[in-house]
Parts: sequence; structure tokens; C-alpha cells
Amino acid sequence: MYDATNFVVAYPNHNTLAIIVFVTSLFMQIIGHIFVERSGPAAKENILKAFLLAPLFAWMEVLFSLGYRPALQKRIFSQIDARSRQLG
Repeated sequence: MYDATNFVVAYPNHNTLAIIVFVTSLFMQIIGHIFVERSGPAAKENILKAFLLAPLFAWMEVLFSLGYRPALQKRIFSQIDARSRQLG
């Protein structure tokens, strides 16, 4: 079975790999905001919220795409829709 412990053993530089993946992902997110959405990243408005909630949001998106707790996904998305309508 391949798990985190085996990954650490197989890749002694796992922390370096994690940092590279993080920095690359952050760079790609900023590029996506600038060129695709034509808006600045959320970190510009509230850096603490952006760096705490963005990884959680991304992780939940991955889990939902794999079929994790569809009722929770539906409830969250309906709350997001209601809040978006409320904000205009």
C-alpha cells in the first residue's frame, strides 16, 4: 500500500517537493486570476483569509469531485448561491 509514510521514505526531499508544488500552484493561481478572471487574487484583499481558506476550498473541491458527501456539497453550494445573490 502506498501512503504518506512510504512517500516520505521514497522521497527524502519531500519537504522541498511540497514547497515547489505550493509555490508553483500559487503562481498559477495568480496568473489565472490576472489573465482569465481579469481580477486580482483574494490575497490582495485579505491575506490571512486567503491563505487559510484557499487550501481548504481546493481540498474540498477535490473531495467533492471524488463523490465525498454529496449532501454536504449541495448544502454548501446552495449557501454560496444564496450569498452571491445577496451580494449582487
